[in-house]
Amino acid sequence: MTNQIPARQAPSIHSRSFHHWPAEYAEHSIDKGISEGTLTADDAALIRAFVAEIKATRGICQGRANKEY
Repeated sequence: MTNQIPARQAPSIHSRSFHHWPAEYAEHSIDKGISEGTLTADDAALIRAFVAEIKATRGICQGRANKEY
């Protein structure tokens, strides 16, 4: 399987470059929530702990973890 997307074909789960989400994206969202006042520091800590727990127990990938944030 290659990471190249043939012309005129939508990206799929096999085109890794399209589906890569760095952990910083989720962290940025949490930091933005804190700075805007929609999240407290306690909220952020609970979210981070929850996502760390499900990553460890369910073996989810970073992309799924970002969706959980």
